[in-house]
Amino acid sequence: MEHDELFKILLDKGLLALLAIVVGFYFNWLLQKRKARDEFLKEIAHLRVSAYQKLWLHTMSAKYWGDENISDKQRRQLNLDLVKWYYDKGGAMFLSFNAIKDLNIAREVLCDKDKTPDDIRDAFSKLRTTIKVDCHIYTESEKGKQLPKPPKRDCLGDSS
Repeated sequence: MEHDELFKILLDKGLLALLAIVVGFYFNWLLQKRKARDEFLKEIAHLRVSAYQKLWLHTMSAKYWGDENISDKQRRQLNLDLVKWYYDKGGAMFLSFNAIKDLNIAREVLCDKDKTPDDIRDAFSKLRTTIKVDCHIYTESEKGKQLPKPPKRDCLGDSS
């Protein structure tokens, strides 16, 4: 009877030790995987910021469109510029999931003739906010806050 109890105790302790080892290896693997990803992102950070900066410049034309209707030519040109940046220039490689999602939404709004200039500006503003979050300019808690409207681009221009 003592041998059976000793065997059960050893088996119980052995299984606990084995489970602890397996869990330890698993968490170590997760940590190494995260560390490798962080190191990779650090290595490509300058390329990523450069790609985001180019995307930012493309989005700025939508910001300054006035309340007048946007021509089909303007919409087509911005969409083509975005497609070239995304595919031909390889910009898509550096975008986060959320940035790709917001870029696609902005392009859908841009290509919808029923959308107003305000709709387009709002969609591209959301994309620019996502860019700022991805580049760690804004925090997640700041992204929903409203900034005051900037002055018009040509605030001292001829008013006549």
